[in-house]
Amino acid sequence: YSATDADSETPSGKREEGWYFTWTPEEMSSVLGPEMSTVATAYFGLTASGNFEGRNILHVPQLPAQVAEGLGMTESRLQSIITSSRQLLYEARQQRPPPARDEKILVSWNGLMISALARTSFAFGAPVYADAAARAASFILQNMRRHDRLLRSYKDGEARHPATLDDYAFFIAGLLDLYETTSRLDFLSEAIALEMQVQGQYEDAVNGGFFFTAEDHGAPLVRQKRYHDQAEPSGNAVHVMNLLRLHQFTTRESYRTRALKALRAFGRALKRSPESMTEMLLAVDFLSEEAHQIAVVAPSQRHEAEPLVSRLRMTFMPRRVLAWVAEGEELKAHAELVPWLGGKEAMEGEPTAYVCQDQVCKLPTRDPDVFAELVSWSPGVLRHLQIPPDNPTHEGETKSHED
Repeated sequence: YSATDADSETPSGKREEGWYFTWTPEEMSSVLGPEMSTVATAYFGLTASGNFEGRNILHVPQLPAQVAEGLGMTESRLQSIITSSRQLLYEARQQRPPPARDEKILVSWNGLMISALARTSFAFGAPVYADAAARAASFILQNMRRHDRLLRSYKDGEARHPATLDDYAFFIAGLLDLYETTSRLDFLSEAIALEMQVQGQYEDAVNGGFFFTAEDHGAPLVRQKRYHDQAEPSGNAVHVMNLLRLHQFTTRESYRTRALKALRAFGRALKRSPESMTEMLLAVDFLSEEAHQIAVVAPSQRHEAEPLVSRLRMTFMPRRVLAWVAEGEELKAHAELVPWLGGKEAMEGEPTAYVCQDQVCKLPTRDPDVFAELVSWSPGVLRHLQIPPDNPTHEGETKSHED
């Protein structure tokens, strides 16, 4: 779901911002009793005047040891009381009317969450996060698409409203992250299919970059190109990175060409205000040297390669793509979309890692320590990238309707 209200209903029937989550010393005392409330009040920093419109947002302003010392008790006793207090306060808060929940499901926000869950799952080797991300992605693909086009919002069993660039860009990024984490080929193929919609409906084929709305989305006075990061990252920036990653996976040069054209469209703005375009800087960084294509091939089941992959989990490697597959039919299917997997094998029946750049590979290895060395990251020297705008009069900003 997309949001909850800030306001909630008070006992008097009025609606006040933050009331559901905040406390007064009197309310805490009525729930916990004198002894426990004295401890909890000190621990959570409650005051009579409060820290939010006369009420208190619970927080921990002192170290537990300091609180325990001030109360003349051991820290273990303090922690025991606070543990009990948390549960009682939670149960009491559950009796309050909760803030209303906005139950819209938005593709763009889910795309960001899918990426976060997929990357967390990979970093920590925790499948529970990837499972949640995969369920969300499958829901969107099954329920929020019509005639191969995404719809932006879902509520009460119905998907509606044409998708924006952000919906496509964030969701495609999430699908690519899921592919690297789960090795489910359908996520990569869906990302490629959705990117074709971006190319056909959102791309400015003349000047480069991507419009926020689709070509057939009514007749707006101006079709905007949003390239500055705001509360959310720029859809243009995320999609430039999508194109660069797709180029690395598929080796199709057209993806890279289009990414460079978009970067040139925003070149002057990026030079003038890089701090407001940090997501775009990630794409520039990705281009600063040839990205690594990493293949890990297991003899029969992917999990057999965990000793190798675990080394990659702990490695900061910002310029890489990963394909992690089992030998045989699975590898053949993946190689149809990821051609540099062709010819890779689990040598002598053991999990084998290949670290390549531009499809030129270092010697394959079955040794996790050697693999760790191959993927170890050092910043090196960032070579200077010249990304001038194609048209000096066009700086990636919205063109007027007269143009």
